[in-house]
Amino acid sequence: MSLIIPTYNGEKFITIACESAIAQTYSNLEIIISDDGSTDQTLERVEAFKVRSGIPLKIFKHANYGLVKNLNFCVEQAQGKYIKFLFQDDLLEPECITKMVDLAEKDDEVGLVFSPREVFIHSDSTPYPLCQAAYQGAKDIHQDWSELKPIQSGQTLLCDPQWLVGRLNKIGEPTTVLIPKFVFETLGGFDPELHQLLDVDFWFRILGNYKVGFINQSLSKLRIHTGQQTQKISQIRKT
Repeated sequence: MSLIIPTYNGEKFITIACESAIAQTYSNLEIIISDDGSTDQTLERVEAFKVRSGIPLKIFKHANYGLVKNLNFCVEQAQGKYIKFLFQDDLLEPECITKMVDLAEKDDEVGLVFSPREVFIHSDSTPYPLCQAAYQGAKDIHQDWSELKPIQSGQTLLCDPQWLVGRLNKIGEPTTVLIPKFVFETLGGFDPELHQLLDVDFWFRILGNYKVGFINQSLSKLRIHTGQQTQKISQIRKT
């Protein structure tokens, strides 16, 4: 099981994200951190956390690839049967990986497991229109489906009349999902030609080829804050 944390100028929240990673109840865990050419103290804080925690983090440092290439690079380094993303601003509940792996193991045709997530605006952020719009656009997206079952055909979800109604991303961000590595090997990962909605594109391809697992419990937390790139906030608004 590989937990992947892609980073870029994430010094403010990377330590708490790492703490969230090592707090997982799932024990057989490979933690990979891939830094995309940060110019702040992200790497120094990751290295300090590694020393302090004694956890054998796998840390990769490279020039700025951009988000999509960095995500795919992370997956290439992963040795686990399953891939779990944790973005540097976000958090996982302690039982997140255990519950998602348990569900995925029930059917080898499952290509993606997701769950609801808690969306919150960081307390130090001054609310402003983009943050508020991102919050409203991201919360409770799982409720946009007509029906969700613990395991069901992805094609059934694609045929849901609600699929193209309202918010386009009804799965969530990469932090929200668990994906078997063979899915990346079969479908080719995130499309490097895309700069927005790259996750929606990949979810769409997965749903067209595999079953989908759903756990009706919030297992991750999506943080919205003023320090995020406007592009990222704008992307959330389009979900």
